[in-house]
Amino acid sequence: MELIDGTPPSTVQKRGPLPMPDLLYIAWCIADALTAAHREGLTAGLNRVPRRTPATRAVSSLCCTTCPSFVHTVHHLRSLYPMSATCPTCEAADETVAVHKALQDSDRPLDPPTRELLSMPPEPGGTSGAAITLFILAGLFGLPGLHTLLSGDDGGNSDAAYQVGHRYGTFLVAAILLGIGLAIHSNHRSRRNDTADQWPRTYEQWQQVHRVWRATWLCRRCRVAFLPAASLRPDFAASPTVPVAQFPQWTVVIARQDDRSGGSGLAAAG
Repeated sequence: MELIDGTPPSTVQKRGPLPMPDLLYIAWCIADALTAAHREGLTAGLNRVPRRTPATRAVSSLCCTTCPSFVHTVHHLRSLYPMSATCPTCEAADETVAVHKALQDSDRPLDPPTRELLSMPPEPGGTSGAAITLFILAGLFGLPGLHTLLSGDDGGNSDAAYQVGHRYGTFLVAAILLGIGLAIHSNHRSRRNDTADQWPRTYEQWQQVHRVWRATWLCRRCRVAFLPAASLRPDFAASPTVPVAQFPQWTVVIARQDDRSGGSGLAAAG
């Protein structure tokens, strides 16, 4: 799977349950593929394969017994959850698109300011990039010093000061880098703690923001974002529209309400 383009399965699992539109899109693709296979007689042709193995018989039986009911169920869901969303402002669907798909659309790319507003915020990190870099450098300096110390290389016939520097100099540099990295890390954590209203602050909170972001649609005509009906849950009501300029704050507000109310806040916000 690592050789195939796309999001790795481990990343998808880490993000949590798929939004309803994404889940239905995958199901529709599978149903269309199974319908085409039945239409061309590919599944029935498994019965005519010479020297059929138990696995082949199992696949043939599964396709013939369960595929029709699966396809029927998916097509029923397709009638309930269409692949388009109607904008509440202009009451049209010809210019609406899921936000994450609009960001990937190379035929109609978004302008840079809009792209920046609609982009998903990065995951909250516990350690700054500068601190991580210094920690890595400290380790790189410490390893040669440890090798020198264990090998017993004392610098030959040099004077005592050189021998001390030769044996322990790299440890001193590593300690300085480590100390600076710890200071930067401590300052980074204190700034985050001082900002009481900063949200999301944990990965779990970020997952809730990501869930709202994945389910949101964009109307290119009206330049507004909205959550369609059943976008987060089957009983979820369509939300009012929000201007693109307010989109980052809006997604956080809805996800934060859900965090406080255990899910009912999303219905209230919608």
